[in-house]
Amino acid sequence: MKQINLFTVFFLFTIVIYSQKKSGKKINKHEISFGFVTPISNIKLSYDYLLDANSSIGTSMSYSPKYKLFSKKSSHKNELSLKFNYKYYLLKNNKGLYFKSEISYYNGIAYRYNYQNRAYTELGSYQYQNLHLGLNIGYKYVFKNNFFIDANVGLSTKIIDFNPSHNYMPNKQIFSFSIGKRF
Repeated sequence: MKQINLFTVFFLFTIVIYSQKKSGKKINKHEISFGFVTPISNIKLSYDYLLDANSSIGTSMSYSPKYKLFSKKSSHKNELSLKFNYKYYLLKNNKGLYFKSEISYYNGIAYRYNYQNRAYTELGSYQYQNLHLGLNIGYKYVFKNNFFIDANVGLSTKIIDFNPSHNYMPNKQIFSFSIGKRF
């Protein structure tokens, strides 16, 4: 009888010590980052919430004061985008290689140009609003102090055009690089 009571006390004491160690460890579930989106010069601010060891949900907002596309047939001013995403990581602890699906809202002003006699003349401007659906693949490296770097590449396609008369931005190629902190 003494052995059973002694074993029970030892077992309960071990559980209490183990649970205190487990609850004492802080789990970082929030991430905030700052970065750039190319080929256009957008500045991006992002927030992610880690759901479990392999997935997260997040939102980001990017802004571009003015940029020109490579073709120089159109340029854009004051583009604002708002994105919601889901990431699935192949490694535990939300790091390493991941796949991301996202839905994006774009709003901005586009200018059309005509090229004649080696000169561009402006044809006019219009406001655009689009909803895009995209898939990305990326890699996140997390340092010991919970700072991280993140790079991804992807493609998004327009699913809704709120101003269909201009038919702007059917597809978008995305490359993003950001640095941030997990807390």
